[in-house]
Amino acid sequence: MVCEDLAVLTRPGAAVRRPEVDGVAEAVRSLGLRTARIEEPGTLDGGDVLQAGGTVYAGRGVRTNGEGIRQLRALLAPLGRTVIGVPLGNVLHLKSAVTALPDGTFLLLPGLVPAELFPAVRPVAEEGGSHVVPLGGDRVLIAASAPRTAGSSRTWASRRSSWTSASSRSSKAASPVSACCCPDGSRRLRPPGSFSTLEPMHVVGMVLHPERTATGAVGSILEWAAHRDIQVLGIDTEISRLACTAEAVTATELRKRADLLVSLGGDGTMLRAMRLADGHSGPRSSG
Repeated sequence: MVCEDLAVLTRPGAAVRRPEVDGVAEAVRSLGLRTARIEEPGTLDGGDVLQAGGTVYAGRGVRTNGEGIRQLRALLAPLGRTVIGVPLGNVLHLKSAVTALPDGTFLLLPGLVPAELFPAVRPVAEEGGSHVVPLGGDRVLIAASAPRTAGSSRTWASRRSSWTSASSRSSKAASPVSACCCPDGSRRLRPPGSFSTLEPMHVVGMVLHPERTATGAVGSILEWAAHRDIQVLGIDTEISRLACTAEAVTATELRKRADLLVSLGGDGTMLRAMRLADGHSGPRSSG
């Protein structure tokens, strides 16, 4: 997780994920960030860390333990951050149960985390309703699988948040850690009043893991795009191993032409997509 100029290299609770950390460390250092590590016996998953202003909420459950939270608190204290531990119920990660909105409130799925730990809560009835992605400013992305939550946004108009629906082909659509998170430019859900909205997507660029094929996810993106007359691009060196209809282009051309970048892989792939989009106002990166 990144806080100001510090990248905290997590120690995933699942041992099989730990070899990924070195690759992430290399990527964040190339961005000029300072790094610090969560050390054994501490464990910390990025999906358990939710930043909201000067407060950082850290979920304590099967993937993140108390020692990992203690180390995170010590690392972020010099940056003026307060770290609050949140005991998790029957949920893998904190951000599967709660999301911070741009207006300072929190969407929360009741029964999974203690609501009293958050200053202002908007309970949701749908699982996908708590998987909202802030896109910067007053823009948020919500899964099409949560129509009641999106509909409730009409009563939240005074909070000045605009809502855009997302494809829900992935079981984690619109989650910050989902494999595929694609705005549907043809379906826009927003409260009444004067709010900014996302421009429709015409070109989507894929950034793939260097080794994993992600055939299923790529197929879902292509199917989603075909129904909406959206063009899909892929970096030539990455999609050459796949038999798919995405147009092969260079990384530079992908960055210039894509309205949205979708990363399919782990944290390292997401960081690579962010680096590709860095300095270019066009694509928004989503992983």
